[in-house]
Amino acid sequence: MLALVLFLIVSSTGIAVVAINVSRQIDGNGGGFNPIATFLVLGFGACIVISQGAQLAVIVKAFKKDIKTGLLTMFVPFYIFYFVIKNWRETGRLFITAVVMGMVAGGFLAGAISAGL
Repeated sequence: MLALVLFLIVSSTGIAVVAINVSRQIDGNGGGFNPIATFLVLGFGACIVISQGAQLAVIVKAFKKDIKTGLLTMFVPFYIFYFVIKNWRETGRLFITAVVMGMVAGGFLAGAISAGL
């Protein structure tokens, strides 16, 4: 999981560098293109995909345990927290990944909005 996160951060940084260089070559002022906001939106997208994937993996583990448990984690608002605490050994890392990547995605989104998205 760490390798995936590092790959996404490095690749989105590479995209940002390419976007900055292209915008400087095309026009002196960049033509209204904001490469920093583009980088931040791409980072947001990558982090939110990882977060949602980890949450989906927790739901899949709940369905493997029992159909009723899976449906409860999907439709009862805070049951997923109970399920994660009850099955911490199997779901703890996934839950922490989902929460941390969700927070990082929120930071990317806040940065993109403040950069003039």
